[in-house]
Amino acid sequence: MLAYYKREFFSYFRSPIGWIALSLYAIISGFYFSSWIPSGGIDLSSEAAFLSGILFMIVPIITMRLFSEEKRTGTDVLMYTSPSDLAGIVVAKYLAALSLFLTMNAVFGIHILIVNSFGGRVDAVTIGSFLALLLLGSLFIAIGTLASAVTENQMIAAMLSFTALLLSQFIYVFSAQFRSLTVSLLSALNVFGIGAERIANAGVAVEKAINWLDPYAHLDELFIGIITLPPIVFCVMADVFLVFITYRLIEKRRWSQKA
Repeated sequence: MLAYYKREFFSYFRSPIGWIALSLYAIISGFYFSSWIPSGGIDLSSEAAFLSGILFMIVPIITMRLFSEEKRTGTDVLMYTSPSDLAGIVVAKYLAALSLFLTMNAVFGIHILIVNSFGGRVDAVTIGSFLALLLLGSLFIAIGTLASAVTENQMIAAMLSFTALLLSQFIYVFSAQFRSLTVSLLSALNVFGIGAERIANAGVAVEKAINWLDPYAHLDELFIGIITLPPIVFCVMADVFLVFITYRLIEKRRWSQKA
């Protein structure tokens, strides 16, 4: 597992992908950071929120090659026949991508040091927002890892993760639409004479269930400086679940090749 992790992590810096991701992230965050300087005050929590909103563009660059490149070049056979545990290989690839993301966010740490050295305010809101950014990035990387395992084409993998991450920002819109759809369907097909209040409650329940999948909703408290355990647990468990699904997908493909 450690050997795979080192190979995957350092491969980012032997190809343009890692440098492009690092440069793009540093340029965007640096531009946003410097845009606050003329106003005489720098809002780091706002920067973290802004960066979380552009992850759908950055993460696909990091994750698109994790498994799709192996399949394209045919080296996935070596992965399937490796004496290393396949689950460990999947985790190593995910951790390598996550390590690159953490490296990229060193620029945010530098911004914190700059603000602190000039007597600026670094409070719980800043720390909570930074933590939310890292948690959201870890979850999005897990989604990108799964997308890369689905196809052998890097661009298709990037587009799959890009679409999924972009749509994740509008889950609250979809939930409201599904609530209206549920109420409409139950009202139109109300053969059991269900009361209007119960139908409305069913619509609200559907909306809440869909909103539960919204990572931004879980991280809202962190972005305002309220650091609690539930958002952290949600993101970690979601990471574990998505990486497990990726492992099962890769394992199924390995057995199908052996057959």
